[in-house]
Amino acid sequence: MSGHRVVISRDDVDQFDKLLEKSGCAKEHYVLQDCYAEHKDWRKCKKEIDALRKCMKVEDRTESADNAT
Repeated sequence: MSGHRVVISRDDVDQFDKLLEKSGCAKEHYVLQDCYAEHKDWRKCKKEIDALRKCMKVEDRTESADNAT
């Protein structure tokens, strides 16, 4: 370990939660978090990573279309 501590304020967490909910992909994010917590290995969460990536691409396209109008 490098010995560095990361300090995250409650305001930062609240802001992250708001952005996550706004993304439309909160469910996929939490499923991925649960997978990693269980396996401690991202390689074992490929299905969950792909689902989050797919959701984010769809949401990004939706947001881009909304911003174009």
